Amino acid sequence: MKKSYTREKKTLCGEGYMEIDLYHITPEEHAAKRRKKTRPSSERQKKRNAQHAHRWRVQKANANFTVLGFYLTLTYIDTFLPESMEQAQRDLRNYIRRVKAAIAKLYGADVELRVMGLTGCGRKSGRYHHHLLIECKGLTMRQNADFRQLLEDKWAVRWPDGSVESLGTANADRLNLQNRLDDLITYFEKHGQMRWYETRNLTLPVEHTPNDTRWSRKQLRKGCTDCKDNAYWWEQRYPGWKFVRCVVPEPEAPGDEKEGWDADELRCYVVMVKREGAKVRT
Repeated sequence: MKKSYTREKKTLCGEGYMEIDLYHITPEEHAAKRRKKTRPSSERQKKRNAQHAHRWRVQKANANFTVLGFYLTLTYIDTFLPESMEQAQRDLRNYIRRVKAAIAKLYGADVELRVMGLTGCGRKSGRYHHHLLIECKGLTMRQNADFRQLLEDKWAVRWPDGSVESLGTANADRLNLQNRLDDLITYFEKHGQMRWYETRNLTLPVEHTPNDTRWSRKQLRKGCTDCKDNAYWWEQRYPGWKFVRCVVPEPEAPGDEKEGWDADELRCYVVMVKREGAKVRT
């Protein structure tokens, strides 16, 4: 096998979303083995780690949520405003338990609730709130409309006398997948103080075995430059998939030390969504 080649790595998220990483492998990288970490990560590496974490969240969101899901925002009135992050997280866990109990009673135990989001605190206001992606699998369109109302109604506390009082505002909006949830995840990550919350039943993105023979260095350079935004060019290479965007990392600042996978400038990743009714090979 050649020691210098272009690698194609596909990540399939659910049935309709795919990201393809394309990057050059140098002889040094081909022969290298992962070493035990002996020093703190550089600021440049921390930035790269944050970018990878963002992509992983976007991929996981697209693997689990569809147009039948909701973007849910939960806020507090002053009476119930938490005094700590721990208390706010406890409120969220109790809320999810109430929702699960309600849907099990209405629709049976077979329905599956998927949740991904965070508890955050406003940088300026200092007020705790929650942002969630939420979907109940297995519901009909009519049931899903009722589920939306249930999500808003359950953001409340029930007193011993049977009365119910709202904890604040609960706003459930239908998910807009035009940008494949990237915008929402980016907004989530802008919170200064935050704690992520996910249910354990989330489906993980599937990384396919890398293909090290399909792309040449010349083709990779063309994809990173002249054809970066050429939808037709990319869709010819991946039949049945619709081109969304190609992301090429910005050049590093002069003088920055280059390490590992960043040692070569040829790399990009492509976002594609499956065409409706298309049969594709992944």
